Amino acid sequence: MTWLALRQFRTAAYATTAALAVILALLAATGVGLRDRYSALRPACGSGGPECSVVAQAFFRENRSAWLAAIALVLVVPALVGTFWGAPLVAREVETGTHFVAWNQSTTRRHWLLVKLRVLSLAAMLTAALCTAAVSWWSSPLDEVAIGDFPLMDPLMFAARGVAPVAYALFAFVLGVTVGMLVRRTTAAMAATVALLITAQVLFPVLVRPHLAAPVETTTEISDHRSDGFTVERVGPDSAALLPGSSGAWFLSSTIVDPSGTVVDSIPVSASGPCVSPVNQDRAACFAEMGELGYQFQVRYQPLSHFWPMQARESAVYVGLSLALAGLCLWRVRRNLT
Repeated sequence: MTWLALRQFRTAAYATTAALAVILALLAATGVGLRDRYSALRPACGSGGPECSVVAQAFFRENRSAWLAAIALVLVVPALVGTFWGAPLVAREVETGTHFVAWNQSTTRRHWLLVKLRVLSLAAMLTAALCTAAVSWWSSPLDEVAIGDFPLMDPLMFAARGVAPVAYALFAFVLGVTVGMLVRRTTAAMAATVALLITAQVLFPVLVRPHLAAPVETTTEISDHRSDGFTVERVGPDSAALLPGSSGAWFLSSTIVDPSGTVVDSIPVSASGPCVSPVNQDRAACFAEMGELGYQFQVRYQPLSHFWPMQARESAVYVGLSLALAGLCLWRVRRNLT
């Protein structure tokens, strides 16, 4: 039965292998040059400072489109697996009537489905793993210089790195099979699978991911010199914002509080002090005045140290959902789908 499943899957396997080969070759060919150019930036940075930031940002802007395309590639692989592998698996059999033959042989329909799920699930996870590993290697120089705008814990980056994309691929495939079994029309099942996957990818980072690990809650000073990787930016003559900077953290909330702990929108700085100067002038003195008045940042965030624990927990959630859906499919296939 495993041999039969592999034989029926061979067309998709050949197409996937060819696409992966092209992608891996392209990433390998361009990745070496990308890493060489990044290595050449280090002497220009010297001991760091604003000039280093300017060079790094120029390097990132030069390759930003390709970097975003690489992220999109990792994110789209699970959707393709669920749509083109999962949704038609049962729906096409029922729609064309071939399930009458396939499910009336010496092999039970439950065993038929179990073998299909096992073989294609492994293929889906392997495809996602290879694609994610290749993109992560290619993107690593750009990830380092993009950390200020795209922290590793940011929802977009988090979903395209680590082991989570492998779990997404497994979930997408089994979800597609489940939808196909319930809808029993291939085109409708494919469309519904895409819609459900997009919904899951939008809602999960908002409703579930922030709670996979206890966020860090802290109150920190308004200062131009920070040692924890955060940066402070002026957003007006009487207000400032705390940014992840080089910490790679995911900010859940960041507000300014007065000395009593009350959240405020602005700080009553002096009308003739350093904060009335144009933005980027007397920056340190302005922040010093805000701090002397007793105003601080109150922030909740997921630090970079939570990346791998949250990756493991999110993957476990998706694997658990996949197993539950697979159980539903195995139960449902025993019923008469005609």
